[in-house]
Amino acid sequence: MIVIYEENKNNEIHNKSTKIKKIEAVDKVKIFTEDSTATADTGYYDPNENIFVLQKNVMVNNGTSIASGEKFIYNLTYKKGYFIGKQNQTNKQKDQDDRVIVIINDSVKDFKKTQNDNDQKKSQSK
Repeated sequence: MIVIYEENKNNEIHNKSTKIKKIEAVDKVKIFTEDSTATADTGYYDPNENIFVLQKNVMVNNGTSIASGEKFIYNLTYKKGYFIGKQNQTNKQKDQDDRVIVIINDSVKDFKKTQNDNDQKKSQSK
């Protein structure tokens, strides 16, 4: 984890009031709340904007529902977040892995089974 502080504009050595500008985390980032667990490859917290951003292989799980995507931005003030899928896709037909996926009140096992069944149907129809 990397903590970036704002520069002390007074240049006073004894002034111990420093302010965090940004906190960055890499390699298996995990955030816990009372209700949810969020994981990602990287992430950062911006206290000036009061947001945290998780990036690459993001998954948010509240015990009964799961959402995943490439990027998740959560506003701590409004307690609202949103997912973003992969951007700058050149193919007109995107793979399902490139999209945001949300599973509500379903198990991951059932979702994967449905996904595998759909893949088999596609390959049989070719």
